[in-house]
Amino acid sequence: MRQLKRRLTTRLEWLNNNIDCFRPRQAGELSEAGIKALSELAIAHAWLEDCRSRASPLANFSSLQKSFELWRAFIIRESEEMSYAQSARRRPAQAFCLLSPYLALRPSGYRSEYHEDTLRLLRCWRYPAVTEMVPYRVLDRDYFLWKFGSLKREPNWRTLYQTTTLACTRRIAYLNRDDAYSITHTLFYLTDFGNRPLPFDDYEKTRIKEIVEALLIHYWRTSYWDLVGELLINLECLKMAKSICYVGSSNAFQRAWLEDGAVPPHLIESEADSGDPKSNDKGPDGAVASFGVTIIPPWLVRSTVP
Repeated sequence: MRQLKRRLTTRLEWLNNNIDCFRPRQAGELSEAGIKALSELAIAHAWLEDCRSRASPLANFSSLQKSFELWRAFIIRESEEMSYAQSARRRPAQAFCLLSPYLALRPSGYRSEYHEDTLRLLRCWRYPAVTEMVPYRVLDRDYFLWKFGSLKREPNWRTLYQTTTLACTRRIAYLNRDDAYSITHTLFYLTDFGNRPLPFDDYEKTRIKEIVEALLIHYWRTSYWDLVGELLINLECLKMAKSICYVGSSNAFQRAWLEDGAVPPHLIESEADSGDPKSNDKGPDGAVASFGVTIIPPWLVRSTVP
């Protein structure tokens, strides 16, 4: 726990000192990367809000509480900035992504009259339902709309699951990186990040476990630590975190963890992005991802590394 808190504190310091990197507008322009960064920060904030109501060993961690208030004020300020708030009405096909930071605040009771009016307008215009999406993105959309209180009824998870990559996979060897991310996110939503069991029979649960462990071995072998972290979280969410594969890869993940709380980028992607194989991703996407891997899974609290 001491090692976890030290790494968490370091990562929180980086996030808080560089919070301006999470602005959706950079150099005066609204960017996809900026919207994604603010949305991921808002989702992490929403998870912390939920965590504070549960018996979590990190719920009373002082550095986390200070960060929580800082992030909340920042997300409100950025999402309420008028030119950003208006963008959801100007770009209704992207409205779900643009409104995600605001939607993440709704479960805590926060309301914006302008954003609520935007949501009503979008429903009249039949967005975001009219937007074409791949199956796991439909699951993504409906999960967050339900979680953030914008759907009157809980979605039918079984129906949404049936056309995802995870449900349709029969040959693990053909799965690529994008398929792997689709699978990890599908399991995050179906388990509500570990708060409920999968709504499937034992046969399907076993099939899913075999797919996750096969992917985990592959990405552990190739040192793709971001996916290793997500797959480890999957096994925790599935309550299947006792295998030799799990223990070995979680030990390897913790050994790869950098002192500042980040995980190393994949070598090939690092070279493609910067030309420098030793470069470390310090961008907001990597920051929130590694922070999420830090705080969400209980396996980091009961560390297998002495």
